[in-house]
This record gives sequence, structure tokens and C-alpha cells, in this order.
Amino acid sequence: MTTNPADVWKPAQPTDELLSMTNEPLTDGMVRAVEQRIGQALPESYVTLLRTLNGGFVRNKRHPLVNGEIDSIWGIGRKASSTVGSHDWSEELEHMRAQGITEPRGLERMVPFAGDGHYFVCFDYNHLEDAEPTIAFVDLELHKPAVTVAKSFERFVSELRAED
Repeated sequence: MTTNPADVWKPAQPTDELLSMTNEPLTDGMVRAVEQRIGQALPESYVTLLRTLNGGFVRNKRHPLVNGEIDSIWGIGRKASSTVGSHDWSEELEHMRAQGITEPRGLERMVPFAGDGHYFVCFDYNHLEDAEPTIAFVDLELHKPAVTVAKSFERFVSELRAED
């Protein structure tokens, strides 16, 4: 990863909110377990970033192609409320089927790593042309197609900017 992790993570503050976002230190076994669960390899740049802090708040919260703030990047583990590989799309997909909603498509092959429940930023394994997934923005409230916002996780992180 060419982006300095210190430029990504917000400096730690000993608050309950921060503690709820951070998992135990990342191990190879944790990575293998998630990759087995999702059936895909996680981007190496993501794993490298998590080795410095296993999920937490980010310094820069804006991405030019994401309609919303990116407060945090989810880690891997059981401690935090949102962890990579734990999101189950079944409730959203059932709602979409019941309402006749067709967008966004391909949720089954997307793995969220950030978001607030109304929108998500995901590893998109739908069009895996390179060794790693593209990054997609999914807004579940607007029912629009997912938007590719970066060709890689490394690129996505490098494009995060400070709040306006």
C-alpha cells in the first residue's frame, strides 16, 4: 500500500465510540475466514491497512463520487458492530423483490466495508477483471444502479478528502 496508513486513520481518542469500531489485531486466520465466507480474496491494500488498525474512523470523509460521508472503514472481527464479511443482503433483496425494485443489481457479489445502512461502499466482485475488485457506491434508498467509484481500494483511499 503506497498510501501512508497515518494519513488514512483518524488519530485515536479513548472514547466508547472509537472502541466500538476497533477490532482485535488482525491475524492471517481472520483474513482467511472472511475470504472463505465471501468466496473471494480481499484486496491486499485493504488487508495491509487493517494490519495497522483493524477498523476505525478515517481522517478524510469525502470521496468525490460518493453521496455521503465515509466516517469509518470496517475491520474484520467480532468486536465491532460492522465488520467486513458480516453484512447479509437478504433483507434488502427480499424488500426489493416484494416492491418490484430492480436496482441496485448485483448486491450478492458486493461486500460492504463502509456505510451507514442507507448507503454502502463495497468491494464489487461482479466484474472481476483484475486481481482485485472495483469499489462501488450503493444507495439503497434511491434504488439506482451501483456506481463504480474507484478501480481499486488503494485508489479509493487515496481519493478521500477532508470535509468541506
